[in-house]
Amino acid sequence: MSDIQVLLNKNLQDINPILAGWAGTLPPGHINPPRLRNHALLHYVKKGKGILHTADSSFPVHAGQAFFIPFGEQQMSYEADMDDPWMFCWVGFTGTLMEEFSILPPVFDVEQALMPCLTTLDKTSDSLAYELAADLFRLYARLVNQEKEKQHYVQTVMEYIDSHYIQKISVENIANRLGLDRRYLSQQFKKKTGFTIQGYILNIRLQAAKQYLVQGLSVTEAATLSGFNDVSNFSKMFTREQGSSPKNFKKIVQTMLDKEQK
Repeated sequence: MSDIQVLLNKNLQDINPILAGWAGTLPPGHINPPRLRNHALLHYVKKGKGILHTADSSFPVHAGQAFFIPFGEQQMSYEADMDDPWMFCWVGFTGTLMEEFSILPPVFDVEQALMPCLTTLDKTSDSLAYELAADLFRLYARLVNQEKEKQHYVQTVMEYIDSHYIQKISVENIANRLGLDRRYLSQQFKKKTGFTIQGYILNIRLQAAKQYLVQGLSVTEAATLSGFNDVSNFSKMFTREQGSSPKNFKKIVQTMLDKEQK
């Protein structure tokens, strides 16, 4: 069972709710397919579980979490869990701040008390659009601004790797240090740098290894000082990325230096 409420358009500038609704417990596996919308759409899961599908990934969603579908998005779909299908409420809105919500992770935790009007939707008064706008402003103030701060963490991650590459580093440990979801941090890092976190770590280590080899250190020393515990694995990685083994690279560099000294 579900209900949709088309709201009287108040033409609010920043956040302008235009429709809202709720879906009772949906059939197991029920799919809401991708479709073009002329508004952004925020869902809050009140009960049960489901899955949000994006163009390149899928995210489990459970009660107490929300997910956002941006304006113009045509590749996101969502489906109810087979064993514990969800019940959710939602609000569609336009406005100048609509795009700001796109920086939120695909799925995020949110307290029901943060959106009292949306999570009840028990009235159809003329003030409903204003009250839903208030809910969204609270969400904006609490979460969107937090996410803006989190985006600065990408630079922090890069600086941490640059100065700790000799040590054992994992994406999970970095995410825990920053208090962020590992998958979300990885997505933001790739979006901003073009590298996966592991790819960036490997690149920094290889660049360091090249410098050590240029300085005349042995392959084993270069591997150890650049954070590789396994010399054989280091050689494979170096050869794959540089097109030359560390040993051959060192020979080439030494030959060039010898020529320069003559």
